[in-house]
Amino acid sequence: MPCEPLVDEGVRRRQQVDDAALGPQDTVDEQLHFGAKCIAQILVAVDCSIPFTILAFFPEYRMKGYKSPSVTEMVEAYHRVKATGLKNIRIGNVGVFARSEEDQEYLMENVDEGAY
Repeated sequence: MPCEPLVDEGVRRRQQVDDAALGPQDTVDEQLHFGAKCIAQILVAVDCSIPFTILAFFPEYRMKGYKSPSVTEMVEAYHRVKATGLKNIRIGNVGVFARSEEDQEYLMENVDEGAY
């Protein structure tokens, strides 16, 4: 089925979905399979142009013992979500997982321009 945006009589609706990806107790596969990817599949069924942001978990307060996702994990999440057919995907909290120049270069080389 082709992707057609939800528009009523020319009136655009502001819709956006954020997913706090790769939380503290999730493995990458668990989060991608049961979280971001499943949410993305539901959104595609509604409207593939709905903006979707994959947010990197960052530990604060009582969760400081947990790790943040790596740049490779976030890029993998991006590609799995993109494979569902969503068209407007962004990666958030970039400073959490792409702190080094090497990480930032990896991110720029492996996701679409404007996705971060």
